Amino acid sequence: MRPWQANVLLTLSIAALMALGALLTVNWLGGQQQRILLQQQEEINRGQMAQQLGSAIIQDLAPLANRNPRILNLLRKLGLGQAPAGTPNVKTGRP
Repeated sequence: MRPWQANVLLTLSIAALMALGALLTVNWLGGQQQRILLQQQEEINRGQMAQQLGSAIIQDLAPLANRNPRILNLLRKLGLGQAPAGTPNVKTGRP
């Protein structure tokens, strides 16, 4: 093999190793980004679950609010001023 052929082969080998290093780095960064996105999605899912549970709890508490002033005050603090129609009123006992 001639010296210039060895130099070309060495240069191509170094370029291939650098390309491999670049690909491995991009792959690692992509995996890291994917893990971050997965964590964010899990947080969103937990928030949605908490919101659904919160809504269900509020719906369960709403009929009790007219019979229990403490629950009514709690719902008012949360920005929910009135119990749903059809629940008995505390003073009259009528819907």
